[in-house]
Amino acid sequence: MPNERERESKHVRIERSPWLAGPAPQLLAIQSIAFRRDWTAWLEEAVREVFELILNEPLGRCKRIVFEEEFDLCAMVGLAGDICGMLSLRGSNVCGAKIASAMLGSEVAEGENSVLDALGEVCNMIAVNFKAKIPGIADGCLLSDPTVIEGKDYVVHSMAESERIRLVLEFGRHPFSITLDLHSPLLS
Repeated sequence: MPNERERESKHVRIERSPWLAGPAPQLLAIQSIAFRRDWTAWLEEAVREVFELILNEPLGRCKRIVFEEEFDLCAMVGLAGDICGMLSLRGSNVCGAKIASAMLGSEVAEGENSVLDALGEVCNMIAVNFKAKIPGIADGCLLSDPTVIEGKDYVVHSMAESERIRLVLEFGRHPFSITLDLHSPLLS
């Protein structure tokens, strides 16, 4: 004679939702040092490809120490889904005008709205290119619309622990930074 539990199991089947099962299996690799090197390489490759293919300008390595306080523009794109976090591109207004000029094919002055639009769009293109490089992640990662902050007197606070990857490069001798903050329960 079947016990009560066996009778219930014949009538009700409970399965764990993949959404509740935790992060994607690919994210388990975030904890490994080798994988962090891969993510840094993928991020740099994504940035270089956008600047070289879209803006037709190779990037250089910044040879000096650069402080975030030097930058007065910041474009951000949020990542949600299999990877969660934020990608940000920070640079000076001069650098932003150079990026906008290269993107639009005509001279753009500092402070114009097209500088903000171009910076947001370049940040978005980098995010799209970056997530496409991570095996098995692209379809499960959504991006927010870009947000651009103008000014120096602000601090971005993360609401969760994060792993940070930061690159400092030069576009036409103007430094800029790309920062990827990855949020994951695996990082805590």
